[in-house]
Amino acid sequence: MRKLFYLVFMLIFINSVSGQSELAFLKFIEAVRKNHPEINQSKLLERKSDAYMRKARGSLDPVLSSSYDSKSFDEKNYYDLWNTGLKVPTVLGVDVEVSYETNRGQFLNEQAFLPDNGLLSAGIRIPLLRGLFYNDRRFQLDDATVIGKQNEIKRIEMVNKVMFKSIKSYLVWEFKYAVSEAYGEVVDLATIRLNNTIELFNQGDKAAIDTVESQQILINNRVNYEQSRLDYLSAFQSLRNHIWGNSMEDIRNGDLYTPQSAKEWFKGDEMISSMDEIVIDNLPAIRSINLDSESLELKRRNAQENIKPQLDLKVNPLLRLDDNDRFLAYSTQDYKLGVNLYFPLLARKARGEKQLIELELSENTFFRDNVSRQISTQVDALELELKRLQDMLSLTEDNLTLSRRLLDAENERFRIGESSIFLVNSREQKVLNNRLKLLQLNYKIRVLIIEWYYQARRLENYVW
Repeated sequence: MRKLFYLVFMLIFINSVSGQSELAFLKFIEAVRKNHPEINQSKLLERKSDAYMRKARGSLDPVLSSSYDSKSFDEKNYYDLWNTGLKVPTVLGVDVEVSYETNRGQFLNEQAFLPDNGLLSAGIRIPLLRGLFYNDRRFQLDDATVIGKQNEIKRIEMVNKVMFKSIKSYLVWEFKYAVSEAYGEVVDLATIRLNNTIELFNQGDKAAIDTVESQQILINNRVNYEQSRLDYLSAFQSLRNHIWGNSMEDIRNGDLYTPQSAKEWFKGDEMISSMDEIVIDNLPAIRSINLDSESLELKRRNAQENIKPQLDLKVNPLLRLDDNDRFLAYSTQDYKLGVNLYFPLLARKARGEKQLIELELSENTFFRDNVSRQISTQVDALELELKRLQDMLSLTEDNLTLSRRLLDAENERFRIGESSIFLVNSREQKVLNNRLKLLQLNYKIRVLIIEWYYQARRLENYVW
C-alpha cells in the first residue's frame, strides 16, 4: 500500500512538470562556468604558479647580514668585532658583495687590525667552472616557468572535465524529456482512439472487444509514459549536481524545469566543420608530456653542471676613509683575493643523477609516442563512429517518413472499416520506435561531438 501511495504521489508530482519554466542551456552553462567549485578550485592553480615563481625569485633576493662578537674579561676589553655586509646574487651566478667591518680591542690578532674608522670592502664572486653556463638559480626560475605552463594545462583540463560532464548531463536531461514527450503524444492519441471506439461501440459500429483492446493499448502506453517521466526526473536530479550559485537557488532547492531543445543551441554542423583544425601535437595531453620533458631537460642540464669541479674566484678591493673621514681612498695594493675549489674525484652522485634523468627523458619520449598514437586512434574511431551515426540518422529519418505515411494510410483504412485497432496500433508503434531511435541517434551524435571537443580541451571557451 505504501509503495502504491508513493507511486501515485510521484506520478502526480511528475505530471506537474508541464507547467514549469524552461531552463535555457546558456543560463545553465554560464552558472556552471561561474559557480562550480571545481572551476573555482582550478583558478587556484594560477596563484600556485605565481607562488612557485616568487619562491624561485627568492634565490635572487639581496641578503643583508651582520655579526658582532665581543670579549671582556678581568676588566680588559679583549676584542670587539663587527662585520656588516650586503650580498646581491645575480641570475648569472655572479655574486656582488659589499661589507664594512671594524675591529677593536687589546688582544686582536694581527690580521684583524683595521683603520680606526673601519674598512669597506666591495667585490664579486665568479664561478669559473660549475655554474658558469648554468646554475641552480637559473634552473629554479626556468623550472618555475615550466610549472606555470603545466598548471595552466591542468586548469584547462579541470575546467573542460566539468564542462563535459555538465553539458552531457544537460543533453541526457533533454533527451529523456524528448522521449517522455513522444510517449505523451502516443498516450493522447490512444486516449482519443479509446473514446472514439467506445462511441462507435455505443452506436453499434464496433465490437466490444475493440474497446477492450483500445483500453489495453492505452494502459501499456501510459506505463511507458510514466516510466519515461521517471527517467526524466532522475536525469534532472543528476543535472542539479552541476548547479551552484544564488541565481540557481530555486533549481538547487528542487523546483522542476524543462530543458531547452538542443536544436536551438547545439551547433553540431559548426562544431563538426572545425574538427579538422585539431592538431594532435597541440592537444593539452601531448603538451603536458612535452612540458614534463622540458622540465627533465632542465634538470639534466643542471646535473651536467654539477659534474664539473666547483672553482670560484673571489675578488674584493678594500676601501677606507681618508684622514678627514670624508672620502673613500683606494689603492690597487689594497684587496682581498680568494679561490675556492671543490671536486669529488669520481663524481658518482652527480653522474648517477644525470643518468637517471636521461632515462626518465627516454621513458617520457616513449610515453608521448604511445599517448599520441592512442589519441590519434581514438580520433579516427570518433570520426568513423560519427560518420556511421550520421548515416543511420539519415536512414532513420527516411524510415520515419515512410512509417508515418503507412500510419496515415492505416488510419484511413480504419476509418472506412477495412482495418483494425491492432493494425493501427502496430503502425503507431513503428512510428514511435523510429521517433525514439531518431532522438537517440541525435543524442549520441551530440555526445560524441562533445567528447571530441573534450579530448581536444576546447570546451572551456566555446561560445554556444
